Amino acid sequence: MEGTGGDKIGTEPGLEPTLAWTGGASGEEDATRLEAGGERPLTLPEWLGQAPHQPGRQVGRFVLGPLVGEGGMGRVYQAYDPSLHRIVALKLVRNQDPQLLARFEQEARAQARVDHPNICKVYEVGNLEGVPFIAMQYVEGGNLAQRRPGLGLADKVRIITLAAGALEAAHQAGLIHRDIKPSNIMLEDRAEGVTPFLMDFGLAREEAGSSLTVDEQVLGTPAYMAPEQALGATGRIDARADVYALGATFYFLLANRPPFREPNAAQTLVALSGTEVPDLLALVPDLPPDLAVIVHKCLEKEPDRRYASARLLAEDLERFSAGEPIQARPPSLFYLVGKKARKHKATTLVLALATLLGTTATVLTVRTNLRARAQAELARRFGEQVKDLEWSLRLAHLLPCHDLQRDQARVRQAMAAIRAEMAAQPGLADAPGAYALGRGHLVLGEYQEARRQLMRAWELGARGPQVAQALGYALGELYRRGLEEAEREPIGDARTAIRQELERNYRNPALDFIRLAGDEPYLKGLLAYYEGRDGDAARLAREALAADPALFEAHKLMGDAALDEAEQAFQQGLAQDAAEAADRAAQAFRTALTIARSQPGLYLAEARRCMLALRLSFQRNGAMDRARLDEALGRVDQALVCDPGASDTQLVLAQVWSTWAEELRHRGQSPMEANGKALEAGRKAALTDPGAGPLLVMANLQRSNAEYIRYHGGLPDPWIAEAADHFRRAAQLEPGNTAALRGHILLCFVAADTDRRRGRDPRAVVEEGLALGERLVKLQPGLASNHDWVGGLAGAEAEYLLDHGLDPGPWFQRANDAFEKALAINARDQALMNNLAYYTARRGQWDLESGRPAASTLARALDYARRGIVLDPKSTLGYGTFALAARAMAEAERRAGRNPMATLREGLAATQKGEAQDPRFYDNPLQAGLLGLVEAQWLASQHASPEAALTLALAKLEQARTLNLIPSWETELALARGQLLAAEYLPARAPALRAAARKLLAGVARMDPQLKPLKDLGSIN
Repeated sequence: MEGTGGDKIGTEPGLEPTLAWTGGASGEEDATRLEAGGERPLTLPEWLGQAPHQPGRQVGRFVLGPLVGEGGMGRVYQAYDPSLHRIVALKLVRNQDPQLLARFEQEARAQARVDHPNICKVYEVGNLEGVPFIAMQYVEGGNLAQRRPGLGLADKVRIITLAAGALEAAHQAGLIHRDIKPSNIMLEDRAEGVTPFLMDFGLAREEAGSSLTVDEQVLGTPAYMAPEQALGATGRIDARADVYALGATFYFLLANRPPFREPNAAQTLVALSGTEVPDLLALVPDLPPDLAVIVHKCLEKEPDRRYASARLLAEDLERFSAGEPIQARPPSLFYLVGKKARKHKATTLVLALATLLGTTATVLTVRTNLRARAQAELARRFGEQVKDLEWSLRLAHLLPCHDLQRDQARVRQAMAAIRAEMAAQPGLADAPGAYALGRGHLVLGEYQEARRQLMRAWELGARGPQVAQALGYALGELYRRGLEEAEREPIGDARTAIRQELERNYRNPALDFIRLAGDEPYLKGLLAYYEGRDGDAARLAREALAADPALFEAHKLMGDAALDEAEQAFQQGLAQDAAEAADRAAQAFRTALTIARSQPGLYLAEARRCMLALRLSFQRNGAMDRARLDEALGRVDQALVCDPGASDTQLVLAQVWSTWAEELRHRGQSPMEANGKALEAGRKAALTDPGAGPLLVMANLQRSNAEYIRYHGGLPDPWIAEAADHFRRAAQLEPGNTAALRGHILLCFVAADTDRRRGRDPRAVVEEGLALGERLVKLQPGLASNHDWVGGLAGAEAEYLLDHGLDPGPWFQRANDAFEKALAINARDQALMNNLAYYTARRGQWDLESGRPAASTLARALDYARRGIVLDPKSTLGYGTFALAARAMAEAERRAGRNPMATLREGLAATQKGEAQDPRFYDNPLQAGLLGLVEAQWLASQHASPEAALTLALAKLEQARTLNLIPSWETELALARGQLLAAEYLPARAPALRAAARKLLAGVARMDPQLKPLKDLGSIN
């Protein structure tokens, strides 16, 4: 079930239930069962098995699944009713407004009164722990508005016929629905055909009795309501109003538009009474004429001329389907002439209502006439200027690859002249001027500014299809570019949240505006592309090219759609499908470039395609495809020839190099040189773009460098300092930018761990990161990664205290609390599992050293580490963490007198896999060496020779120290410990080993003399 009341699908803070899983029904239920049975058996969804592990996913006895829709009155969740073992649609009221609650209850009563197979059943209504609810039949499928493109004519006739029968049942029960529209008819695919279900009786009114409708108030959806309903004449509204609305819905199904498509609700209300319904046959010439007659009879303005009941409509549709003569007849010529004479009276009434709705009065004075003419003249003149400039720049795009800066300068000069004229005629020139400036920014590729100006024009009343089309282009391009930026977000759930925010802010309004712009194939193709229907987008682009072969934008649309398909296949591991789709994208982009040889966006699209091919090559055979890199760089260079100062092009160049750097890192090679080239491009982008975008690109690259150096030995401090500065500046420019906050928190973790490993108290940077984390959690409480990194920061401080013999307990607890919150949200996050494993193992080590039982804690650590490796078998960090947990467990087993060899072997195997993944990472040989020391101690305790184990362990510890380029106490102390242990068991080498250990310990003492492991080893020495 998708959508309620036709409102957009989405989420909104403030209503999400926060009750924990209880495993049974709530004691606070106050519900009245209305109906049971009649639903079809449904396969239980996958989310149900996970629900008990997700606190906050239950209201009363109902186990909540995904949010599937929201409307003006409430939200709808897919849910499971364990008492009756069925899936339901659970509608929760949005707020506690008394009138809204009354309408909510009325919806339940009205819908439950009617027993019909094509009306969505209401099973139960009541109040669960303070949340009013309706439990309804769950319909597996989209609504009529969403499903229209895939329906044939026979399906459409069947749907309306069955819906008419359902309406008749409601009318016989004394109910008028009053809000029939495509989004209130759900569809389900069944063996007998597509089956409709009427729903959302929130505006339903009893024909005789009380009503929630305020006298003369219009309730409903203007595009589908009957004229008498538009007038607010509540006393005249009867079953024939629903017949009109169903006819308008049928009109939409057949013509892909409602009968009246005006810029706003008020003008739609005016058209309902004063304008004839456009001839359906003129819009759909191949439609059977009898069907058009049936639809127009439903849409008669006078109720007496419509079908007297929904039953009569259903019967006429059945006659049509059976090939029999229908009873409806076209209106006579005498009636049409009389109708013209009577039209103005009703128009006047609706115009008065429109005035009450806040629209401009239609009785214009001479002054407003003159003003309107002046505005029209300005709009014409500005429009011609911009059109000429757009055409000249388009012609420049068609020329061989060359610098466009001179052409762009002419556009900017014209825009400056328009601004001057707007300043000279304030108010009068605002709307046409804003539209002209918006078009100018659009042609220059300045999409944020284009959006701002075009929205200003729209708000000032410039609401024609051309304005809608320009807004659709601007918002759609912002959405597409935002998705590209989202791909650079390293954290999976954060990436998903960014995509959802982009859909709310850009994609959804872009779709609305494109729908208002017209029905041209290219526009419909854009609509399909933004809705994720890539196949339809390509088909419609081909239709557009059939009409205009020079429309390079249509070729690019085909390429974008194919590239989207390729990316999805790549993410699913379908290498062959991804390669085929990428080839189609290449063909489309290259064809476009034969037409528009100076269009920088086409070169950048090709560069993105090359980057996907690069990643695909690595996925298929592990090869570093330098030819693909060079091809991508060449395409970016061509874009820079066309537009040398474009910051967007520099950001794509940064993305090319950072993609190459990431592939190098995955192969165990240094990414530093490639990241350096990416940083250079980011700095160039910042020269012409003062916004947060380039700053975040640079900050994330610098953080990546710091992380690499931290794990491979080196001094990350300069990278940390520069990244922190860029993150802070980005947050100052955009205080609500979650990417800036998240990146800064990750950087604080890197800085804290670096401080700890070098003997510095990380408390200051930990506190800074935790403060950022609190802000981020308030903005995005539902993201597991936000809680995960808060836990990591607290864990870093706990480690420092543990290393210095201080009490880490409160900080370990703070870390654990944050990890538990993250785990409740997403138990399949590899980074979270790794952090949980690591800090649980460290807590187990603390328990062990403190003489407390540690086995259960260490067993949990090993379990987390195993789960993390399953989630990402290529994680070098994951194997090192597993080895740490195995070493701690083996030490606990040794001290308890139990054989630790099985655990040691498992840990050593993990280090070998980790080294194979990244031979330059020092932690895996470090853990291997420390595991060898535990093995040597066990062998000695069993009166076996530890010499071989000690020799191998010392070699591994030396290897780790060599890989850790900047000495840190961690590798120094580990080697010193190994040397002192070897001296104990290998007396012939003892003097040299002890001397080497003393030297290492002296160096560590200079770094941090307060280290507890240093003091412990000093006492041994």
